[in-house]
Amino acid sequence: MKKYCASVGVFALTLVALVGCSAVEDTATIQSKEHESSGSVSSSISGAPEVSRAFDFASVDELADMADLVVVVTVTEEFETGELVDDKGVSLGGTVTKRVVVPDRILKGEIATPDLRVWQLGDGHLEPGSTHLLFLTEYKFAPGDDFDSYAITGFLSGDYVQTSAGDFAKVDTESPKLPDTLPANFVLEQ
Repeated sequence: MKKYCASVGVFALTLVALVGCSAVEDTATIQSKEHESSGSVSSSISGAPEVSRAFDFASVDELADMADLVVVVTVTEEFETGELVDDKGVSLGGTVTKRVVVPDRILKGEIATPDLRVWQLGDGHLEPGSTHLLFLTEYKFAPGDDFDSYAITGFLSGDYVQTSAGDFAKVDTESPKLPDTLPANFVLEQ
């Protein structure tokens, strides 16, 4: 079992700064197990700590400006989950998921690896085999760590899932100013 050591205060504040939400405040570590999915993953975000929106994006341009990377990805079956626990190993009632995705098209930023790791609160909502347009923010688990993964900018605001028609539909139902859909050939204004 992998163990990620950080205080939830640092973890939560870092995640809050990156994804625009607030979460649990207490000392904690994240215990992690590597998983390979044997089926579909629920699209609900169970296991997520209670969060509240701290930032409302006025436009896709504003969302893109805050993101370090904007990319169309295919979600793989590979992921790790971790439970939020305090310094004594007692569960704080929340989980995180780090999902592996493969970039198909880069709209902003650069990547140096053939795949990316994306942190999500709870069990996550990125289903294996699905295609998403993601607005991502670089994520370090703790101060001083080497950069190794991303968080979705604005919690769910930075996630659009590809529909059977080929366009991208907004996942976040609580961002009224963002468009409900983006075209399949979406490009960012430079």
